[in-house]
Formats: sequence, C-alpha cells, structure tokens
Amino acid sequence: MSAYLNQVILIGRIGKKPEIAKTQDEKKIAKFSLATSEHWIDKTTQERKEKTEWHRVVVYSSKIAEVIENYVDEGALVCVEGKLKYEKWTDPQGVERKLTTIVIDLNGKFMMLDKKKSSSSESPAKLNIDDHEDDIPF
Repeated sequence: MSAYLNQVILIGRIGKKPEIAKTQDEKKIAKFSLATSEHWIDKTTQERKEKTEWHRVVVYSSKIAEVIENYVDEGALVCVEGKLKYEKWTDPQGVERKLTTIVIDLNGKFMMLDKKKSSSSESPAKLNIDDHEDDIPF
C-alpha cells in the first residue's frame, strides 16, 4: 500500500493587503503573498544573515476569504495549511513560464497568529476554519 500527500504548512507575514474577488456564483476568494524567512550566522564573517522567500497563496474557501477580508492586513503573522499547485505555460512571446501556488480549499486551514491589539491577553488570536463548500472554482 502506498500513500501520497500534497500538503504544505507555512508561517509567515502577509505582503500587501490581500485581494478579495468573487467567483461567478458570488463566492469569495482571497489572494495574497506570504513572506517566510530563515536566519543564520555566517561562519566566516559571524554576521547574521537572512533569506526571505515569497509565496503566492489563493484561498478558495468563502468563509476563510471573508475572515481574511475583515481581519487580515499587510504584515499580519499567519499560518496557512494547503496544497501545492504547479502551473506551466508559454506566454505570447514564446517564453516558458512557471508558477507555484499554495491553495487553501476545503481541507485547508488558516490561523491568525498575531496577538490581539485590544486585549491584554498574551495568547495569539487563532482562527481555524474548516469550510466544506461543495463547489470549488477551478
């Protein structure tokens, strides 16, 4: 028996304010960029180094997209759990293009990890919505 899994979990900061759009059947989707960083000390210079990777995230869950629209802004610390989607095409100039996207759909999760600003609580504000919509627009 073999098992296959397409799953990615990232913790990072939202780039610019997420874009919200609607499908033809009026379901909300969200698109945003997510920055993840790794840090290390250079062995030769002893300098602290950092490398940032940017990830494209698309949310096909209306409930999660609505939460993102209302509560998530640029710079927010979030955790996303979704799957990888690879696309490859040739543009009109004949150049081969590739795009990797993290897709949050029915089985995906989204959590806000920033501390609440209006509360004295030290625990992070977390949101974990399992949205089981029937139609996925792709």
